[in-house]
Amino acid sequence: MTIASKKIYISFIVFFISINLSSSEEENITAPGQIWELVAKSNKLEHHNSKILFYFSRDAFHTYLGRRGGKVSVVDTRNIQRLNKGNKIKIIKAIHNGNVLEVQLLDGLERNRNFFVITNDLFIDYVEVTTTKKI
Repeated sequence: MTIASKKIYISFIVFFISINLSSSEEENITAPGQIWELVAKSNKLEHHNSKILFYFSRDAFHTYLGRRGGKVSVVDTRNIQRLNKGNKIKIIKAIHNGNVLEVQLLDGLERNRNFFVITNDLFIDYVEVTTTKKI
């Protein structure tokens, strides 16, 4: 084997190993109808330490882009819903390529109203509530 053919052979091996490793990573999957509960420390009376839902999908999406290094997103505080620990949300649908989720708040004064949450925040701050059926 020549040196060039060895390099090509090694390149193919590295390529296939990297594909195999990336496919084995656990992916977080959301589906409409799932119920998630806020487990992160949050109090709607504390403005600096509360988890939020957005009234508008564009605000959530622009905040997502800003966190990735884009332009700074400014959201009016009147356009967000602050949450308490233990609040539950139900997923309605994914929008903006799955980066933002439309959800329905199931607790509090604004219950049964649709809001928007950044998908990464969902996986960090919430836990899926498992429902068990009795037979």
